[in-house]
Amino acid sequence: RFAVIVSKKVEKKAVKRNKCRRRIHEAIRNNMKDICGAERTHDTVILTNKNCLNASYAEIEQEIKKLKV
Repeated sequence: RFAVIVSKKVEKKAVKRNKCRRRIHEAIRNNMKDICGAERTHDTVILTNKNCLNASYAEIEQEIKKLKV
């Protein structure tokens, strides 16, 4: 399981925070086999910063692929 946290310190507007959260969840969903392999036994929390708001989906996906849970 994954949890993505985008706080109000990152962006005041909920629309932009939710967009960032949705993009990260989609990148995780598309790369689940690369991240977790066959096992899905861990809970992971992802904290974001302001760079998430301006990053393209490709950049977010590249960072997600670096995760090894």
